[in-house]
Amino acid sequence: MTADGTASWETYLRSQFPAYLLPKAAVEELSVEEASRFLAALADKPSAFTMLRNVSFLAPRMADLRSFVERVRVFVRSLPSTTEITQRYWNGGFQGKLDLRTTTLLHAQGRRTEFVTRTPRRDFDLPENIVLRSVCERLYALLKSVRQMTAELPDEESDADPRPSWGSGGRECEGVLNHTLSATALRNVSARRAEEHDLGAARASRQLVFQEAARWHDDVHLGLDTADPSLIARTVAEGSLLPLSKDTQFEIAVAIKLIAGVSEALEIAQPGKWKHERNVVVAGRRDIATLRRGDLAIQFFYNQAELDAGATDDGVQHYLAPKSRMRPDVTVRIRRGDKVLSALVVECKHTQNKDYLISGFKEAMLYRHEYARVLRGAVKSVLVGSSAVPGALHADREVIAVAWSNWPPEEVVSSVIIALEFDETPPTP
Repeated sequence: MTADGTASWETYLRSQFPAYLLPKAAVEELSVEEASRFLAALADKPSAFTMLRNVSFLAPRMADLRSFVERVRVFVRSLPSTTEITQRYWNGGFQGKLDLRTTTLLHAQGRRTEFVTRTPRRDFDLPENIVLRSVCERLYALLKSVRQMTAELPDEESDADPRPSWGSGGRECEGVLNHTLSATALRNVSARRAEEHDLGAARASRQLVFQEAARWHDDVHLGLDTADPSLIARTVAEGSLLPLSKDTQFEIAVAIKLIAGVSEALEIAQPGKWKHERNVVVAGRRDIATLRRGDLAIQFFYNQAELDAGATDDGVQHYLAPKSRMRPDVTVRIRRGDKVLSALVVECKHTQNKDYLISGFKEAMLYRHEYARVLRGAVKSVLVGSSAVPGALHADREVIAVAWSNWPPEEVVSSVIIALEFDETPPTP
C-alpha cells in the first residue's frame, strides 16, 4: 500500500495480470504460438516466451543447481573412463612402449627389423558421462540465456529500478559449468544427445552425480520441452512478468487500470450492453483489449504506432528514414465501423526523478500535436507517473499529468466515453 492507502501499482498488477488480458480458455489451455505472441506483444521481444520459460524453470531450483554444479566440479577430476590398448607395427625402429611379447615372436620368426608398441587410450564416452555432459551443456545454455536477458534490462545506475535477481549464484554456476565443459576431462566426452539407454545407465549408477544428472535431464525436458497446453498456460500465468522491466510492468498496469476504469463506467451507464474482448493471444490482433457495442468499439493498444503519422514522424521519415515510428505507451482508439471517431494517448513514467517526469510531460505534449487530427476528447494526452505529481489536475487542459494513485481520473474516462457520440468526420486541426 502507498502512504495514502492506495494499492501500489505492483500490487494491482499482480492481482490483475495476466488473467485480466488472457481469454478464460487460454488461462487453462495455451499453445506455444499463443504464449509466444502474448509475451512478444507485451515485452516487445520475439523471444520473450523462451526467456520466461528459462527463468521460471531455473529460479525455484537455484539452490539445487548450485549443489549439483559443485558436485560436478569435484567429480570430473576423476571422471570414469575405460582404457583401450592400440597396437602399432614399426619397421627399422619404434617410439613408445614396446610390446615385448609380440616383438619377441616376430624376431623369433626372423623379422628382426620389426617392432610392435602398445599405446593405452582412455575412452570417456561411457553412457553415464554422455548424460552428464548433455545436462551440463543444457544448464549452461539456460544460465547464459538468463544472464543475457538480464543484461538487456536497465542498469542499476539508471533511473529505473535495479535489474531483478534471477537467482543467487546463477553467474557462478554458469562460470563453473563453462570451465567444466571446456577445461576438464568432460570435454573429452562426445557432445551428443543422451539416449534412453544412456539415461538408464545413469539412473542405475551408484554415483550420486549420475543419478542427479538423469533427474535434471528429466526435469528440463518436462519443464522446457513440453507442448502440453496446460503446462504452458501455468508457466505464463505464474511468470508472465518475470522477463519484463519495471518500466514495462508499470506501463502495463496503467493500461489495465484504464481499461478497467472505462469498462466500469460503461457498465454503470449501459448495463450489459458492452462486450469485453481480450485479444493479446488472438492471431492478427494488435490491440490488447476491446470494448464493443454493435459497430462501436473502444480499442486499447500497448506500445503500438496505431494512429496516422503526424508532422514529426513524417519529417523524421523524410530526412532520416528510420525503421520505426513513435509509439505511445498506451493508445485508446474509438471507432464506429472503420471510421476513427477519436483517440487518447498516454505516456507512462516509472520514476522518482522529477526531470524524467518533466521530459514525460513534454512527450505527452508532443503527442497532443502529433495526433491532433484524431485527438478530439476534452483530454487528448496524459502523463501518468508512478510517483507523486505535485500539481493539482487542471480539468480544463488538453494535456494533463496524474500520479498512479489517482489513475484514471474521471476526466480521462469521461473523455473516452463522450467521444462515442462524435460524428465520423474529425475536424481539421
